[in-house]
Amino acid sequence: MELQSATTSLPGPLSPTLDYPLSPSSGDPRPSSPLRGLSPSLSPGFSSTAAFNYNQLEGRFKQLQDEREAVQKKTFTKWVNSHLSRVSCRITDLYMDLRDGRSLIKLLEVLSGERL
Repeated sequence: MELQSATTSLPGPLSPTLDYPLSPSSGDPRPSSPLRGLSPSLSPGFSSTAAFNYNQLEGRFKQLQDEREAVQKKTFTKWVNSHLSRVSCRITDLYMDLRDGRSLIKLLEVLSGERL
């Protein structure tokens, strides 16, 4: 599978052009960090301040990814529960409760209207 790449540039003291893949290649469902692969300590023209700014940006990017994942998990859990309420069933943790497949089968039965 060939990855597309995009070019972006950061404002301010971090102004080098970065090439990064639009889709992850490691199987991680989250997109690759646009800052990954940029090594401020090894790049000419970067100061320790730039390295500090890089670390701040990388940390903020990770924080935003984690927040987005938590919101999506909560939203999907509510959606699943809205359908499972028809059969008097409820999940509390999306990953753990769907892990064994029992609640997932119940959800599929509710959505399809057929007994599996």
